[in-house]
Amino acid sequence: MASAASAIRTKEERQTEVLPIIKKLNELQLTISRHKEIKEFFEQLQKYIQEGIKIKINIPIEELNIRIKGTLAVNVNERVWVKLEQLNKI
Repeated sequence: MASAASAIRTKEERQTEVLPIIKKLNELQLTISRHKEIKEFFEQLQKYIQEGIKIKINIPIEELNIRIKGTLAVNVNERVWVKLEQLNKI
């Protein structure tokens, strides 16, 4: 029987989980140099990787009318996900 600790993502696994997220943001040109909110998001990613704590993401980017939303999960049985969603429709 596996111990409870084995159900937690390692630092390397957390790094692997965030790579596709960072890659996609770059493809969409959502970069720190263009949007200050992306810096906040990257700080959350760094905290997730370094500290190994679960983080709920909810960062609005008003000028683009979008929100970055998701969960950075440490438990291997829980999905790591991030999505962009439209802010309130006018």
